[in-house]
Amino acid sequence: MNYLAHIFLSGPNRKVQLGNFVGDAVKGSSYKNYPSDIAKGIQLHRAIDDYTDHHPAVCEVVHRLQPEFGRYSGVLLDICFDYLLASRFESFSGGSLRKYTRNFYLSLLINYRYLPVRFKRFIWHFILTRPFAEIRHSERNKRVFEHHGGISSY
Repeated sequence: MNYLAHIFLSGPNRKVQLGNFVGDAVKGSSYKNYPSDIAKGIQLHRAIDDYTDHHPAVCEVVHRLQPEFGRYSGVLLDICFDYLLASRFESFSGGSLRKYTRNFYLSLLINYRYLPVRFKRFIWHFILTRPFAEIRHSERNKRVFEHHGGISSY
């Protein structure tokens, strides 16, 4: 769910970003079938997930969210991570979210042939039908996050 965070944590290499973006959709050792930088991104995605899933602070927040959100607690936290990054993107990156996402979407188009099917559908829906929109889930995540009172209510 935290696509923006995964892309951002990939650094400037667009193929590593692409691999990190699609990491959940690539199972097992099939990452080896991708070009080396995309494979690095997939492995980075797995390392980030492993680190955050086992971090004591993340585990505590997920545990606190579970009574109300059950198995979706981790997803909600991912949404919060993306919301916080998106809402303060310029202070973390030194650039605008709009420009960053436009460049990333362009990279998705250029590397379309490497995308898993579910992401190809994503491109057709979000990019080709609405050219160069921001990562729309970040805005949706912001509404969900604010609806539940932000971090302070947990």
